[in-house]
Amino acid sequence: MIIIILIIILFLFLCLLKLKQNQEYFETTDFKLELYDKFYQINGYNGSLFEITIPHTIYNINITRIKNGAFNYYGFRKVDFTGSKITSIGDSAFLNCIELTSVILPDTLNTIGNDVFKGCSKLSSITFNGIKPTIGTNAFYNIANNVNVNVHIFSWSDNDKNNFKTYSNKTINFIDLNYFKLSSDGSTINGYSGTSDTIIIPLKINGINITEIGDNAFKHKSIKYLYWGDLNNIGTNVKTIGNYAFINCINLLDLTIPNNITTIGSFAFFNCSSLSYIYISKDVTDIKPDAFTLCTELTKITFEGRYPVIIFGIFNNISNKLTINHHSWTKENIDDFKNKNFYNKFDFVNLDENKNLLGNVLGVAVGLVVGAVAGPLAGSISGGIAGGIAGGIVAGLAAGTATSTLTNIVIDNQNPKPSYQDIVISTSTSTTTKYNSPIAPNLSEADGTDTPDKVNVSDEINEPIKTNPPYIYDEPPIASTTTN
Repeated sequence: MIIIILIIILFLFLCLLKLKQNQEYFETTDFKLELYDKFYQINGYNGSLFEITIPHTIYNINITRIKNGAFNYYGFRKVDFTGSKITSIGDSAFLNCIELTSVILPDTLNTIGNDVFKGCSKLSSITFNGIKPTIGTNAFYNIANNVNVNVHIFSWSDNDKNNFKTYSNKTINFIDLNYFKLSSDGSTINGYSGTSDTIIIPLKINGINITEIGDNAFKHKSIKYLYWGDLNNIGTNVKTIGNYAFINCINLLDLTIPNNITTIGSFAFFNCSSLSYIYISKDVTDIKPDAFTLCTELTKITFEGRYPVIIFGIFNNISNKLTINHHSWTKENIDDFKNKNFYNKFDFVNLDENKNLLGNVLGVAVGLVVGAVAGPLAGSISGGIAGGIAGGIVAGLAAGTATSTLTNIVIDNQNPKPSYQDIVISTSTSTTTKYNSPIAPNLSEADGTDTPDKVNVSDEINEPIKTNPPYIYDEPPIASTTTN
């Protein structure tokens, strides 16, 4: 019994010690923390700096919110949220911070509360690294007379910008930030300095058509979603995707190569190890060697057009059985495809054959019904049925083509090409922005929904890099494509 009592006393002592350690834990940082709805929020500041950076974590604790009134009347001059994962800034959080001149907000931000920056009379520069969040009443009231609001190019619509002006009584000037590195003539994207997990390849930048994705343009980027177009138009002016353009983009999910693109360069999507589905439009005629080598999760590809020019292997070292959806490739095409890829687990599906077969079956069925019903009007019931059968077979074959539109819908819903759907890119229920974008079917988040929780189009959340495979490949040399 004495031993049990001693054990209980020891346990209580350790609990008190842990509680004491936790108390010190929160007092050793300049930021004051508290638990809020199973997450931690910042509720004040003990430091002496006038320019502060809001951290992603404090002692490995994820920080997701700024508490109501956390910093009101503080003497900050600049507040930088870059790299943080803050999703919400509470009411009056920076109320009357009269020395504050600049705020850089994170791409994770969903909500800005009421009166957050009200009375910050020197606040003249505001940068949004994501889409427009939900904004509370008077959030930017009585700030500086002329304010520059920096937003990522294409991430805010004209309506978003006009709506933002209603939250302030001062002059607002919008400045579009552009993270693309362009060629001297402005037509080729040669690099990307942002860190967003969502990339939208625009039709134009500065009024010039974007016609090429240059070599190495997006290599090693943590891209999950790749879209083409802008907030108002879908599609692309790009003709060529260069060599190594997306090499080692190991988080990239489903991929759509839209109309107008004709050439995919060597190693363009090499080691995109999360890529599971690819749709290749009818305009693609030339796919260079190793374009999709080491896309180890790839299971399905749809070729919308005719058989492209393939010098040799484009899908090497893929472990899964690969379904190839195509439109009436010949036996020679299929044999050539097998011979040029060092991989033999293919399942070829002729989409045209499926459509024609289903169309013919529906046509015969329609012909039988029509013949059986109309026959008695011209003669006996048995004659009508017999005529219906004969006529139905003939009419059915012709009707197969006529019903192809209907069967296209049936077949296409099984994945052969991407759908154009509205993707909600704001988690707000009161203010919702939509981006009408082509995405490959079955693009989904971890929560099992068909719509991503949030699509950012500017500086990204720095999510952990996948470790499958647990390394990044150096750029392999491009083999000679000379043939005898």
